[in-house]
Amino acid sequence: MARVIRIKRSREKGDNVIGRGKAAKVYKLNHKYELIRKEFAPIVPVKIWNWFFFESPHPLTTEAGHIYAFWKRRLAHRMCKCLNSDVRIPDALDLTKGGFTTEFILEKFTPPGRRRKLYHSVKTLESFFKYVGLPTWSFSRKNPFSRSNFIFVGDIVHIIDYEQSVPVRNSKGVIDYDRIHFEDLHDYISGNEKLLLNRLGLEDVKHLHEALERAKEYQARLDLRPKWGHSKSKSKSKR
Repeated sequence: MARVIRIKRSREKGDNVIGRGKAAKVYKLNHKYELIRKEFAPIVPVKIWNWFFFESPHPLTTEAGHIYAFWKRRLAHRMCKCLNSDVRIPDALDLTKGGFTTEFILEKFTPPGRRRKLYHSVKTLESFFKYVGLPTWSFSRKNPFSRSNFIFVGDIVHIIDYEQSVPVRNSKGVIDYDRIHFEDLHDYISGNEKLLLNRLGLEDVKHLHEALERAKEYQARLDLRPKWGHSKSKSKSKR
């Protein structure tokens, strides 16, 4: 049975903006110090870049895109835990209007030598995610801005931003967003149930399967969303 999601107001009195990226604003929740809320709001250059290639709204400006980002984050969080490494992807906790809530990560001093080892762990996670069919662009070595997504907390590195703001050229030479390859991911999950149960526990394995199905559903919805360019051409032909 699906988890009950609480749709909350996008902004509450007293919440403070603590960050602004290319695709989202980050609010510190006034009533829960340990949580933040990501509210997706791609900046104009990002929306233009998306329009140039797809002639459609940026995925993170749509409700389907917000829900997809929520379930994709929950999926990535659990698969990251499955690797049992010193890299973390904070979980998406509650779906909100325009985004979701997640854990507030406060950076702590990490010696340079330890950071170098953690960067190696991120490379290992990248290889693992590619193998199982999960997106890697936000922390990929090919992404020149990936290190801005890392927060070091002692012996752990957190990848705080898993959402992709701009399309890039994929392995097939096609400009697109980094997609989940569900056939590969499903094969890995179904073939490693005992490992997953040992690493995650029964409750989180259930959440993993739910996130898998929901992310698949909403990636398909985004693939089917109407394109503005097509709508314009149709309206002109009718006239």
